[in-house]
Amino acid sequence: MALVVGLAVLPRVQNPGPGPAASASSAASAAVRTFLEAVADADADTALAQLSRVPADTTLLTDAVLERSR
Repeated sequence: MALVVGLAVLPRVQNPGPGPAASASSAASAAVRTFLEAVADADADTALAQLSRVPADTTLLTDAVLERSR
């Protein structure tokens, strides 16, 4: 079973306020990295916490599904 998540990842990035754009980019990179590591580790709660909006249906993003997709 393949799980396609690349385009569904919307990093949770707050408005960094005044400051360099690099900070926002760095925060986005960290959110994506954390999401992908959580998916690889079959940790659905951590993966979901990285999304700016949690999908209404998380049937395919559970620990059990991620574990079986390895």
